[in-house]
Amino acid sequence: MEEKKDELIAGFKMSGEYVKNLKQRDFVVLAAENREIRNPEKPEDAPKIKTVLKINLVGDIVEWYPNQTSLHFIAKKQGGYKLSDLIGYKGELITIRQQVGKELREVIYVKGAIQE
Repeated sequence: MEEKKDELIAGFKMSGEYVKNLKQRDFVVLAAENREIRNPEKPEDAPKIKTVLKINLVGDIVEWYPNQTSLHFIAKKQGGYKLSDLIGYKGELITIRQQVGKELREVIYVKGAIQE
């Protein structure tokens, strides 16, 4: 097996803190799918269907679970609301510090989707 020294760790989940600390935040959507997701903090809750985007973010291929604001922005820019319409979108990620539940977090958005 070929060794890759700078590869992201297995199971990496992109967080707002990770994106906030990147010097470059340009990305392109490579694939999109709807997936059933369970909340690991509340396993008793019913799973939800979420859209997951596979993106190339500055040379790394990562999965991103975009919020509805970012998804609608991308779909509008791409001219359609089918998963296939999202593929090929090029943009930049930003983070905004927001209240999520009981804590303040860096929330990821597509640049242009909200007022900064």
